[in-house]
Amino acid sequence: MSDLASAAWWRRVLDLVDQALEREPADRAGFVAQCSADDPALGAEVAALLAGAEATPVLDTPAAALAAPLFDEPVALPDPTDPRARFGPYRILRELGRGGMGAVYLAERSDEQYQKLVALKLLPAWSAGDDRRVQRFLDERQILAALDHPDIARLLDGGVTADGLPWFAMEYVEGMPAD
Repeated sequence: MSDLASAAWWRRVLDLVDQALEREPADRAGFVAQCSADDPALGAEVAALLAGAEATPVLDTPAAALAAPLFDEPVALPDPTDPRARFGPYRILRELGRGGMGAVYLAERSDEQYQKLVALKLLPAWSAGDDRRVQRFLDERQILAALDHPDIARLLDGGVTADGLPWFAMEYVEGMPAD
């Protein structure tokens, strides 16, 4: 196909797309099939462009809808009776919340040295192979360790699971969620 023929073919594609968009959505496929009966490649290109034109643009999609699959990723709750489900001296009681970087659980000190409730944060297991996510989590833990203010929950402990994922425990502050 020469450059002129190619330009003419693309002009025909774009003209058909424009004409199809002027029709009701239910009538578009029939219109395209009729107009491109002599050129199946033309029909396929017009159909692909129409599908893109009819899709919701990414910029018109609410950010929460785009991010929802990330937050819905299950973070497996360890079985509290499983000795491997201990995080240092802490045992998980229940989930408090989750976000893009993992889940936060209410946990209790379980080594019988003393009683203490903590907020324990874990990365989801699927993060194990993502060095960048693990490093961001470690950076967060280090920043929290450096904070010293009466209005900020203190970092109490931290470590790494048997699977190599970091965790940390902070003061548990009972109250209403910020949202």
